[in-house]
Amino acid sequence: MPRPLRTFVAVRCAPHVVRALRRWGDRLAALDDALRAPRTDDYHLTVQFLGNTAEEDVPAIAKALEEAVADLPAFDVRYRGLGAFPTPERARVVWAGVEEVEPAGRLARLSELVGTALEPLGHAPEHRAWHPHVTLGRVKRRPSPALVAAVEAAEAEDLGEDRVSELKLILSAPGNRGYRYIDLTTIELL
Repeated sequence: MPRPLRTFVAVRCAPHVVRALRRWGDRLAALDDALRAPRTDDYHLTVQFLGNTAEEDVPAIAKALEEAVADLPAFDVRYRGLGAFPTPERARVVWAGVEEVEPAGRLARLSELVGTALEPLGHAPEHRAWHPHVTLGRVKRRPSPALVAAVEAAEAEDLGEDRVSELKLILSAPGNRGYRYIDLTTIELL
């Protein structure tokens, strides 16, 4: 029996946003070697994590996503502020926030549409409230005071704007330097 794929639905960050996020990731990693930053090209906004996915289900997932967002127009987002889950002092993940630029409601609508479309295919949405963010790094042990201070000081940092015009189904493939993210399908927004 083939091993299932590990997948998620996401929006990839544009190159100019990737550069800004990478600068912050590098700056934070220089403050604390416990922070592990992703590969430069892997910055993304996860809309829904699917986890184990049978390879034969990928076409049905792609079709469901395409139908779900068929009437959703492209929209603009702003990457603003740094934060950490669960808190900066106990950080396991350091992130950059993502917020909508007018008109409001499209980012939440995208998440809702994806969750509704994929639930019948066995991929229920998270029960926790969705907090749109891009992971800058994972913290492997208690963060240093310098990392905590830097995250707290950048809570309102403007990291740039981007247009959300594509939704992707992405494979998370294990590699020798962590996971590689490979686009399986791309769905265009209006």
